[in-house]
Amino acid sequence: MNLCLYGPYRHRWAYTEVGARHLEQSPEHLRIHQSQLYWEEGRLVLEVDETQAPLGGRLKGRIVLDPGARFSEPEDLAGTGRHLWWPLAPFSRAEVALESPGLSFSGAAYHDANMGSEPIEDGLRRWWWMRAPLSEGAAVLYDAIDPAGEERPLGLFLGRDGSREPISAAVPGRLRPTRWLMPRPLRSGHGRPPRLLKAYEDTPFYARSLVELELRGERTRGVYEVVDLDRFASRWVQALLPYRMKRIP
Repeated sequence: MNLCLYGPYRHRWAYTEVGARHLEQSPEHLRIHQSQLYWEEGRLVLEVDETQAPLGGRLKGRIVLDPGARFSEPEDLAGTGRHLWWPLAPFSRAEVALESPGLSFSGAAYHDANMGSEPIEDGLRRWWWMRAPLSEGAAVLYDAIDPAGEERPLGLFLGRDGSREPISAAVPGRLRPTRWLMPRPLRSGHGRPPRLLKAYEDTPFYARSLVELELRGERTRGVYEVVDLDRFASRWVQALLPYRMKRIP
């Protein structure tokens, strides 16, 4: 279970991997140790009870996601059928009420899912992903690099009316590299070039940021991620992971 909160003064992070004895699963319910997700009257409810990494502290509370329009058709990221991605609910609404820390808020949300039949680092070398709201829906860009070095660009416009169509975002751009010198390519539409607004995560193999760019003639802000799976698979990165991830056998 992974949960992260970004605030003006500090970030809170929990990421717990558990053994099979702590897992319960059905079509409508998923329990992972002390946290659980389930559907209730068409809304997805997350009851989270986690310990922060690496220094401890609780992350506990309830998150309710109203999905809006749902999209069930997956995309094949690697072209092999072994790595699938679903933009399930690209313009949801979330209500967050936490006991620890004591805060509550509501706002726009996004829900997607991935599934693979092999370790992801075996089928992909790198990817970058971005989701941004638009006046009539949302845009999602997902560029993956396969083991042969071939780039597989994907761009989708997902409408509030349930429509789904390719999006043209062919203007290449590049944000400044991360502190760990990972490149940050980013396609956009015509107009002003993309702009990095805020860095949320900056790790040896993964970065998450807030960016501003133009898509379908609109200036918008979106969450942007870049992953280097060659780095992820390296021994030195694997040795660092236990400092950010709690494991319960």
